[in-house]
Amino acid sequence: MLPAPDTRAVTARLLARELGVDAADLKISRVCTHCGDPAHGRPHLVGGERSFNLSHSGDRFVLAIGDPALQLGVDVEVVRPRARLDALARRTLDATAYERWLSAPDAEPLVTFLRAWTAKEAYLKAVGLGIATSLREVPAAPPGFTFYPVDGWPDAVVTVAVDTADAEVVVQAE
Repeated sequence: MLPAPDTRAVTARLLARELGVDAADLKISRVCTHCGDPAHGRPHLVGGERSFNLSHSGDRFVLAIGDPALQLGVDVEVVRPRARLDALARRTLDATAYERWLSAPDAEPLVTFLRAWTAKEAYLKAVGLGIATSLREVPAAPPGFTFYPVDGWPDAVVTVAVDTADAEVVVQAE
């Protein structure tokens, strides 16, 4: 996980390193695959050499890179107090996840909520939708997707969503 000064520059540098090319040679597009808008689509490499997705929250930045055929999404949320967490959980979690949130130990409701939130957002990013729908309607376990919580940072919750059950998830920090 990296501080997020200029996510475009960091993304280009890391993708270029992964591909063994100069960052200036990369062509990254944001054309939406659903409506054709050139500005709000899921970022992708023109030519499709790799699938990638990125997320940032506060001073945290996460970049997930995978095989070109993967639908891949990642979300990071800094663990910080949320105003009216109970109302947010009620509005965004389905009944099962909401009950799990309610029964979380006293010290864990925020992290329990962020695990569910980051999984939903990572999935929506993987399929190229973003938060364009009610999060309550997003299934906790969409068919064909596997969720990988990335642990190790006490101040952030990270989840990777991939449309396969046998992805290898490797996290590198600089």
